[in-house]
Amino acid sequence: MYGNLYLSDHVSGAFSAEDEQLVLALAATAGSAIENARLYEESRRRQQWLQSSAEVTAALLTAGDDRKPLQLIADHVLRLAEADVVSLVLPVTDDPGLLSVTVASGYGADELADISYPRQNSLAELAIETGRGVRLGSVEDQQRYVIHLRRVTPINAAMAVPLQGRAGPHGAIVAGRVRGRHAFGSADLEMAEAFASQAAIAIELATARADQERLALLEDRDRIARDLHDHVIQRLFAVGLTVQGLAVAGENEQSNRKLNQVVVDLDDTIRQIRTSIFQLRGHESAGPSLRGAILAVVEQVTPALAFRPGVGFRGPVDTVVDDRLITEAEAVVREAATKCGQACPRQQPVG
Repeated sequence: MYGNLYLSDHVSGAFSAEDEQLVLALAATAGSAIENARLYEESRRRQQWLQSSAEVTAALLTAGDDRKPLQLIADHVLRLAEADVVSLVLPVTDDPGLLSVTVASGYGADELADISYPRQNSLAELAIETGRGVRLGSVEDQQRYVIHLRRVTPINAAMAVPLQGRAGPHGAIVAGRVRGRHAFGSADLEMAEAFASQAAIAIELATARADQERLALLEDRDRIARDLHDHVIQRLFAVGLTVQGLAVAGENEQSNRKLNQVVVDLDDTIRQIRTSIFQLRGHESAGPSLRGAILAVVEQVTPALAFRPGVGFRGPVDTVVDDRLITEAEAVVREAATKCGQACPRQQPVG
């Protein structure tokens, strides 16, 4: 039932039975035309949703920036669902009880970006927990659900669909329409659910591929580290011993000094290569190490500096210190790097 057809003020007076039959036939024809038009529109929109799913999948599998495909997802939902504002929310890594807006599109997108809010009693949580989409025809009548979009946009109709992948829900897409517009329909919810599911699977595939590439990189680094340790360092050490033997056996004092300096330079080179080997292997040792702790601190403070600090080690630092000294060394290095970043000239690297 799409509506009613009303007729009044017949020119001949009362309506006859024949008039009624003609009007019934006209109404049935009009109903069929309306249904066909809506089915065509729905089919066209489904095609657009499928096309958008393909675009998002391609973007996830080729993009280097994690946020660009997610922003593309929000933009597509905003356009295809005819929403006024859309946000993609994910659980906070350090606090699963919070949801964070990763990307947003539409009205108030800048204000929504990166805000966090409690997961409990939220519309997004309902979609994540049930694994099904949910829509509200009137937000004002459903005050028990927290809808973060209302912080920046006066929405009245809302819809949330989960990013449901094979490994479970990753987050949710929350869309809203401002007051004065009609609510989301069942077709909107159904198509948005299918789109979100495809996007979630694409996210999982992209994550799996990134993990494989990271594993291949780690394996390649480990191979390079082994080659450096087993071949390069041993050959340099052998060359150093040979040069040192020549310095001992030589009679020219000036030449001996030069040869001894070469030995010192070779020792420094070996130490630098050993540090590079440790960095290539990601300092993933069986237990805590001073070398790994210092390198981790340097990685943390580097973004706040205008340069990358140089790091060097002398001696068997990983075998002669205990855990307490490692903790103290971390604090000293972090404070020194922070103070140097404030006081040292920006062009001067720190060793």
